[in-house]
Amino acid sequence: MSDHHSSKPPEKLRVLYIETGLGLAGGQVALLELLGKIDRRLVQVFVCCPDGSEVTRKCQRMGIECHHLPLASSHKRYSTTGLVRKISDTIRGIGAVFYLSNLIRKLEIDIVHANTFKGAVVGGLAARLASRPLIFHDRTTIVHPLLERIVQNLAIRVIASSHAVLPKYPERLRPKVEVISSGVNTDLFSAIKPAHESQTVGFLGRISHEKGLDLLIEAVPAVVDRIPAARFLIAGTAFTDEDEVYLEQVKARVHELGMENRVTFLGYVEQVIDFFSRLSVLALPSRREALSKAMLEAMAAGLAVVAFKIGGHASLISNWETGVLIEPFRISDYASAIVRLLEDTRWTQTIGENARRLVIDRFSTAETARRIVQLYRTIGHIEK
Repeated sequence: MSDHHSSKPPEKLRVLYIETGLGLAGGQVALLELLGKIDRRLVQVFVCCPDGSEVTRKCQRMGIECHHLPLASSHKRYSTTGLVRKISDTIRGIGAVFYLSNLIRKLEIDIVHANTFKGAVVGGLAARLASRPLIFHDRTTIVHPLLERIVQNLAIRVIASSHAVLPKYPERLRPKVEVISSGVNTDLFSAIKPAHESQTVGFLGRISHEKGLDLLIEAVPAVVDRIPAARFLIAGTAFTDEDEVYLEQVKARVHELGMENRVTFLGYVEQVIDFFSRLSVLALPSRREALSKAMLEAMAAGLAVVAFKIGGHASLISNWETGVLIEPFRISDYASAIVRLLEDTRWTQTIGENARRLVIDRFSTAETARRIVQLYRTIGHIEK
């Protein structure tokens, strides 16, 4: 049989990424890094986001073709009643489905890749109308029973960001779920030199109850009592009105504890590299987490991370070797672990270097992108 076709370059797949968020949380940052590493010889990239999206702004800087999505994930409470809100959401959602189905046909998209649940619902329905396959990128352990049933039926494949996501999916659906861990731009973070002698503890993440900043604040007095020079830098912003209330409660608690001179709120930090370079340790006190983007970045930067033993953390961290895991939600143990790391900077540095090697070897964004492109090509072959 003739093999003259083998020398032809592989056909380029056209992939539309749907993101409904406005800000930059871990999932959005992970998407941007993925888009930066996708092999453009194999994939032509298109992005669809709502007006005002930070993802759109970043993609345009990267030279990626962006399109408007007439739908956004809610970041503020509605002033209208619950019923009016539901009706309004439904109308916008229906409009977004038909808009997207037309866009998919117009751009001759081969695969739709949704980065959020809402994006997967509207994108999945649109893809179904346009007879195109949907991939849903599930990055959370949060359970949305109704949405999940819809998405599970619409998606031809689900990418789970860690094994901690799998329990949400019944056994009959496991064959369509593939675990591809979120990666890190190791070229960027591996050059960082942490300030191990600074006795500075950092927090990085979206300010919300699930990220557990209040739990860290409760540990601050015990740390300061043992390490008088210790200070805490809080980097992150609140996305919703509910999160704003939570942030004010956390600040009030800092005041009650008399720790204002030990805890500094930085707000949103654009230059994460500069932030990491000021730290001795990163605290990750999340109540719920699939696989924290901030954790992977900090580990790639050579920082020792202290986290609760939840979600995907246990599969990533070997305790006191590549990080520190504390049983949920033991505040005194959490404080003691931070003290121990601040007291023994040599050991802390060793843990950080072990963590850096682990992430570079197993969690680079380049490897994540390679595996996802491989999945695209498998699906593209099946569909054709």
